[in-house]
Amino acid sequence: MVPNRHSYKHRYHPFFPIAHVASLDPANIRSIASDEPHLLTALLTVASKDDPDLATLHEKLVSYMQELISTVIWTGTGDLQTVEGEFPW
Repeated sequence: MVPNRHSYKHRYHPFFPIAHVASLDPANIRSIASDEPHLLTALLTVASKDDPDLATLHEKLVSYMQELISTVIWTGTGDLQTVEGEFPW
């Protein structure tokens, strides 16, 4: 089972709006994955956090997000999409 952006959209987006509504459109998944990996990882991490069936996946997503954040901190690289995806944590 994989978390989808629909679960994020309906459960969390109303009070944790870290993404433009177009980012939640399934038609845009490929461009979001390639253009905004930090944001997509953040969305999937949040979407999977309260689902016991996705506990293992959630832990992997958390670890990956920590790697992304560490890379930004240590290399000083980043842009707007990095801020969108990482600073809610």
